Amino acid sequence: MMGCGRCGWAVSERTQPALNGRVEVESGREAGDLMNFSQDRDLLAYEPNVFVEVPFTAQERVSVADGLVSGNTLTSVEADFVTAGVEVGGVVLIERVAHEVVAVVDAGTLGVSAVREREADAAIAAKAGEQLSVRVRTFAPQATLIMTCC
Repeated sequence: MMGCGRCGWAVSERTQPALNGRVEVESGREAGDLMNFSQDRDLLAYEPNVFVEVPFTAQERVSVADGLVSGNTLTSVEADFVTAGVEVGGVVLIERVAHEVVAVVDAGTLGVSAVREREADAAIAAKAGEQLSVRVRTFAPQATLIMTCC
């Protein structure tokens, strides 16, 4: 068993993280009800290449080749960021360069930023371009298993 030693809340070793980062737990609660240990942008700040170099560990939620970047806005006709579960604090690779997701505007539009020192800092414009490779990868299911519940 994995879980909290203080309150007894336990996650079964058989638990399989769902694509959206939520897992069922023995108590009937969902791990998604608790705050994750970290967001993807936190991992990005510590290890900028983890989303590029370790793709087999990260869950890929979006992969398209029609990205359009202007300033801090990424748009795609093919992608559905909302259905894919992309959230603020996530990471999007644009032409294999990791960027923070700072806003989910609608199904086809994200606000993005180059990696910032602090989450509260102003967004940094991404390199403009058209027909760009866009991938959204996440470590949220792994972060859900390393949580604080008490």
